[in-house]
Amino acid sequence: MDERIVEIKESAISYIVRLEAELPKFVLELRAADTRRLSMLPDVMEGVHWLIEAAMAVTGADGDVIDRLSDALGAMEDAVKNLDYTLIADILEYEILELAADWRGVFE
Repeated sequence: MDERIVEIKESAISYIVRLEAELPKFVLELRAADTRRLSMLPDVMEGVHWLIEAAMAVTGADGDVIDRLSDALGAMEDAVKNLDYTLIADILEYEILELAADWRGVFE
């Protein structure tokens, strides 16, 4: 396997593990109207965008997981524009986090 692909897969899995550890805490904070760590949201969105690109590089094609990630990212962008913290928390919890196991399958 190409060394670049191996590196992408390892980086993606590492990022997914960090997301799974940090997003539940962030979601709880948003639901409690605690927006002190809201500044991390652009990094999360950029990371999800990178996962989409990485998945496309690894698989060579769009797939269901990639489509679902893209849809979630688009919904997240709309929620951010509207400052809808409840919707942001819902997307993070019920779309982004729930896709984490599927993401791992793309990169393993």
